[in-house]
Amino acid sequence: MADPQKFTPGYSYTGWQTSNPTKPLPASRVDQDMAGIATSTDSLVNAVKDVRRSDGALKNGIVTVDSLSPAVKAILGSSTYLSTVATNIDDIITAADNIASVNSVAAIDDDVSTVAGVAANVTTVAGISAAVSDVAAVDTAVSAVAAIDDAVSAVAAVAANVTTVAGISADVSTVAALSDDIPPLATRVLPTGGIAGQIPVKQSSVEGDSVWANPPGGGDMLSSIYDPNDVEADAFDSANHAYDNATSGLAATTTQTAVDELAAGKLDKTGGNIGDAVAQAAFRAAIGIDPWEMQPIGVPVALEDHIAGVLAPPTDREYRYIKLTAGLTGSGGYNAGALTSESVTGSAPLVQATAVISLDGSPIDGQTVRLLNTEGRFLRASTTPGAAQADAMQGHRHNRLSGNGYAMAADGGGAGFSGAGTVTQVETTGDPVEDASNGTVRVANETRTKNIGVAYYLRIK
Repeated sequence: MADPQKFTPGYSYTGWQTSNPTKPLPASRVDQDMAGIATSTDSLVNAVKDVRRSDGALKNGIVTVDSLSPAVKAILGSSTYLSTVATNIDDIITAADNIASVNSVAAIDDDVSTVAGVAANVTTVAGISAAVSDVAAVDTAVSAVAAIDDAVSAVAAVAANVTTVAGISADVSTVAALSDDIPPLATRVLPTGGIAGQIPVKQSSVEGDSVWANPPGGGDMLSSIYDPNDVEADAFDSANHAYDNATSGLAATTTQTAVDELAAGKLDKTGGNIGDAVAQAAFRAAIGIDPWEMQPIGVPVALEDHIAGVLAPPTDREYRYIKLTAGLTGSGGYNAGALTSESVTGSAPLVQATAVISLDGSPIDGQTVRLLNTEGRFLRASTTPGAAQADAMQGHRHNRLSGNGYAMAADGGGAGFSGAGTVTQVETTGDPVEDASNGTVRVANETRTKNIGVAYYLRIK
């Protein structure tokens, strides 16, 4: 089987989020990477199945003498011993079975003693002829004959046992030949000392010349380390990997279900999806994407933070934002510990509000910033960034309307202004009124465009 495939991400989600901070991740790219992860995981599972049985043990027949490490061979003795055992294993098993027959040798000794008794009884037969007239002696002789019959049967048994002894002698010779290749037990014992995890390592070609040493590159890992929860299942199956959902907002309890929930858009324990602002934040946190960390320092960011679910930049990260609003530097305020020398003067619409950045590690520490939210100030492109201007109207004049502009008053004459009089030019106008074409005139204490209020935040670290 081919080697397992290593998964390599094929798309930069950080780059996407930088270019599209308000859009969800591209689903097709997420599906593609998830498929890559599944392919990699499947190849790992199949690779493990090549060497492991379903009961957790190695497959039968895959461990050979050649595959043993030098350390294991050092424990067992010389490599010639292993080869000899492997070659003569059938003879060794037969010899072991026959060695049990050695116990019959002791019985043979007993039977040989019986044969000696038989010889004595044969002598007795010679004396039977002399004692034929003596009935009592005959009876004794008959008994002796009976004993001879028993002795003859014993001799037959001895003959059978002698044959067995011959076979045993041949087996003993075979065992003796094999023993020449087996090092003495004293030379194959483990060295003394050592600590847990070490293995014996040979120092020379001399049998038994080994010491305890740490294995190169490590050794076997205890199940208490790789399986502390006693799952006792496929270690390469992500469905068997425990997942801590305490901070991610997911409901998953295994790595596989966490990936499935992310792919399905389930981003919190109530089933929220990426269309929800709070769930979006949980999603980005779960996959390690923080859009606030991607904003450059010194760029005002407008938020409609009056809308429920719109979240302001956090204040407990390595980066830091300030809200460009006066009055938030006190304990618990958003700008606490980040601004100093706050100043607010004037009245609307000409309010002037500034503060000085005071935050260790900020590249703009000590710089003065305008609190745009308090001033209600618009931003505009300029060749002199930071130059503030009050509202203004372009200089202009009004044409005089026909029939208006002069008034006449008599100095003292009567009807018809028959006496001397004065003509005075009128230089003021009344309040603006509709011109019958463009609707009601809108009047305020400043000149402005149509707008909606937002809250500006500024990254300072």
